[in-house]
Amino acid sequence: MSGGFAVYVHVPFCVRRCTYCDFPVVVGMGSAERSRYLDAVAAEWASEALPAGPVTSVYFGGGTPSLADPRDIGRVLEAIGGRAPIQAGAEVTLEVNPGTVAAGSLADFRQAGVNRMSLGVQAAQPHHLRQLHREHTVAEAHLAIRQMRRAGFHNVSVDAIYGLPAQTVREWRDTLACLTSWEPEHLSLYALQVEAGTPLARAVGRGDAVLPAEDMAGDMGDLADVLLPSLGYRRYEVSNFAQPGRESRHNQAYWRHQPYIGVGAGAHSFSGPGPDGARRWWNVRHVRAYMASALAGKDPTAGEEHLSRTQLAGEFLWLGLREAAGVSESAFREVYGRSLPEAVPGVVEGLVAQHLLWRTGGRLGLTRRGFQISNQVFERFLSPNLG
Repeated sequence: MSGGFAVYVHVPFCVRRCTYCDFPVVVGMGSAERSRYLDAVAAEWASEALPAGPVTSVYFGGGTPSLADPRDIGRVLEAIGGRAPIQAGAEVTLEVNPGTVAAGSLADFRQAGVNRMSLGVQAAQPHHLRQLHREHTVAEAHLAIRQMRRAGFHNVSVDAIYGLPAQTVREWRDTLACLTSWEPEHLSLYALQVEAGTPLARAVGRGDAVLPAEDMAGDMGDLADVLLPSLGYRRYEVSNFAQPGRESRHNQAYWRHQPYIGVGAGAHSFSGPGPDGARRWWNVRHVRAYMASALAGKDPTAGEEHLSRTQLAGEFLWLGLREAAGVSESAFREVYGRSLPEAVPGVVEGLVAQHLLWRTGGRLGLTRRGFQISNQVFERFLSPNLG
């Protein structure tokens, strides 16, 4: 595994909560309090115990980080770099919702140190955007892309969701056509997850929102595999497609089981594998409770867990299998001290025989069929009987 670690900064500001969102966010926070929240993030960072090595990537996620003052984002980046060197050429991503930025603020974000934008579009049909409580139009999303280009951003990712209530395959095809016409370098295409307690979950429970049949949602998932390669996008992970060299380095740190530090309300951190296992911990989710704790110099950690080496081995496999390149059997042996057949007896062989995994050149990866039912494959590596 390469040295260094990734940094995630949770920025919870929102204009309106989306119906599918279960992240810790706050609607209607004023500019002064938003600045104060990022003071809290900087205070937490100052007291964090950091892994060895440089910062390899920084990701400002949310929420809607583009509602932050660019100067505050710059201050957080300065605080990060003040305690750990930020690797030359490190990827620094800011999530953006259309309609929340102007040309001037985009240039200011660029000046502050952001070099990659992630634009949340989600759908190309106005009725789906309304249903999701997205506060933008498709035209505003396209304008945001054009403004990003003029501000000097040459690494832009766009998010979309399939399997929406009453969504058709034709609509998903139209969404893909719309997004690719803007020529982003990266596409994150997620299957809808209905999270308990969200407005969407309640609507589905009442029968007010009807999800597409499972086979129709599967057809939507397959459509990107059919359409995107001819447009220059390669599927490099279960939900992600990129032009060559534009893969998300920050997300790759997660999939490759590298250490990361999360700061902000609800943020998670991971120590990375060690001789005795690993530690994972997370912050309090309530935004203002987090602020009060961090600004008072108190530890905002809400909980933690210790992962045994057996648990880590299972995670290493299912996270690594998310990537199209799969996992290295020699890297697994180097970290966990045993071969894959020893760690998961019979599992690999069985999945290869079912044509859900390929195994060649010392690597193991998902077949196209394996990608289609990836969660079922991953469950085989998270068995309590592993190893």
